[in-house]
Amino acid sequence: MSRRALGAGARAAAEAVDVAALTAELQALVRVPSATASEDELAAMLADRLEAAGLVVEVFHPDPADIRDDPAWPGEEVPRETLTVVMGRAGRPGGTRLVLSGHTDVVPAGDLSTWTADPWGAEIRDGQLANLTWPALTVRHTTIEGRDLLLFGGPEPDFRWRELADAVVELVQHLDVAEWISLGAIPAAVPHTRAVPIIGTASGPDGLTSGVNRGPDGLLRVPSAAISMLEMRVAEAGIPALGYFAQIPHYVSGPYPAAALELLGVLSRHLGVDLPTGDLGEESRQMRQRLDLAAAADEQTRAYVERLESMVDEARLPAGDELISEIERFLRQQGSSGELPN
Repeated sequence: MSRRALGAGARAAAEAVDVAALTAELQALVRVPSATASEDELAAMLADRLEAAGLVVEVFHPDPADIRDDPAWPGEEVPRETLTVVMGRAGRPGGTRLVLSGHTDVVPAGDLSTWTADPWGAEIRDGQLANLTWPALTVRHTTIEGRDLLLFGGPEPDFRWRELADAVVELVQHLDVAEWISLGAIPAAVPHTRAVPIIGTASGPDGLTSGVNRGPDGLLRVPSAAISMLEMRVAEAGIPALGYFAQIPHYVSGPYPAAALELLGVLSRHLGVDLPTGDLGEESRQMRQRLDLAAAADEQTRAYVERLESMVDEARLPAGDELISEIERFLRQQGSSGELPN
């Protein structure tokens, strides 16, 4: 319907809409993750918004099992054990009723690395600068088999690392953290066809308790990383600190699920708990298949992988200076990219 076809009342209503404010409100709602069965935070926000708009708000928690018993139940995409319904009422009793109904849940975002933008970012593109999303470092708490775990992570800051270190040390002291464990990965001259090697760092001789040794032998220079700086500063503050780092094939670009799976296994042994691994096993298998196909298609790459395999099979992982030499040799043979396609 064209704007001219609107009646006077409808036109006045349309002109009364603050498009910028409405857009900002929708962005705020979208930024709250609300995958099916995990919408409580968004439901609480909606209840607050409706109440602020002058509506009488009621929140219900019907039992999904009772709803499933209804003959008219259409089914569900994702099984849920909880359900939150927010209702806002306006007007006077006895009048004509107009019901506006909608759902707040969305399907899970899945692998975030496959998105070209943050699915919860609610960004506006095509030339209009309407939103700025600041990166954030977060601390999350969970309890597994009676052990309290604090998970600290986020994008690495580009500068002001000293201030970051001071803030982190103050935080771990305030929270009475008993032990700091860094988890990370570094590119190395290792093949994708063998188990992921894990090397360890520790502030004391007895820090590593999961069968992982310090290493590699010799001198290994790697780019500075905030996580290593934080581990050092936490140790200097008197808190036991250690790190587990997966050595991933340097010719692999992008996420490497086999490394995450191995790190979780090492961390499980260190903590003495069984940490969940989700879909990492299947993702690792699929990644292995893609890498095998890519290596088989190129004779030089296949020969290089076989050389790395022989070094591992002979229990002769290269020391620090050898790692660099192996990578440089591979890059000279392959040209400038040195990567296998994912």
